[in-house]
Amino acid sequence: MKNVLVDIVLASYNGEKYISEQLDSILNQSHKNIQLYISDDGSSDTTVNIINEYVRKDSRVHLINMERVGGVIKNFETALEYTTANYIMLSDQDDFWEYNKIEKQLNAMLTEERKAGNVAVLGYTDLALVDDKLQPISRSFYRAAGLNPERNLHYCNLSWMGSVMGCTIIMNRKALDNAIPFHPQVIMHDHWLAMKTLEIGHLFYIDESLIQYRQHSKNVSGGLGYRKSILKKILDTDAYKKIIERAKIVSSMHGLDSFYKRLKFSKNIIAGFKYCETVKYPFLFLFFFITLGGK
Repeated sequence: MKNVLVDIVLASYNGEKYISEQLDSILNQSHKNIQLYISDDGSSDTTVNIINEYVRKDSRVHLINMERVGGVIKNFETALEYTTANYIMLSDQDDFWEYNKIEKQLNAMLTEERKAGNVAVLGYTDLALVDDKLQPISRSFYRAAGLNPERNLHYCNLSWMGSVMGCTIIMNRKALDNAIPFHPQVIMHDHWLAMKTLEIGHLFYIDESLIQYRQHSKNVSGGLGYRKSILKKILDTDAYKKIIERAKIVSSMHGLDSFYKRLKFSKNIIAGFKYCETVKYPFLFLFFFITLGGK
């Protein structure tokens, strides 16, 4: 397994305060055969200078973009398009990876592939919540947020209250190829990756915190604020108006067909979504529209 190449993508933006710790935690992993692709979204601080120091001293680090691409979703997509390995992981700029994170997730991925066959596979883990100095807050993001991580394994629950965190993801090439390019209406990249994988393959969960997920004032979507961020999106005046408009569109099955086809989901998963929305979760489309940005 030590010879298996893993590509890691990191999206950076004004991350000078914490990015060195994150880069060190990645480069000092027990699994050494990695390539790290960093896309910087036009940082105005010293982030790029810090990254270039790592580029100079470690040939595994590649700064592939320094131009403004327009936010975290496009920033990740830019980095993902540079990957060539069969296995890909995502990294935030301000966390800290446990020493054996890559090794454990890669081993689990290879096991899942042996069981599942030649299909798209994506795995995710729990996270330990820490403060800005990496002092413990909670050993489990999911328990702290009151979420059941295994509910993500079924598309009804994944689309309704998806909680797959991008910084815990490992996926194979088939999963990535099915999700790239991102649909322009997607506003949560990790949710999109999980949904597109489940469309043609399957997800698996490792019940272990392999990352220290830093909570600080500039953490956009951080752990304990997860549900609050969702609620804020719902109550935001402009967003709420759009939801009402979308609800009118999808009040008929024709509206659902149009929306899902626009996001290029397969016929089978569209049929599953229809069941979820009309039978099991009649209001599922509200959250689904918020997270995928339908209109």
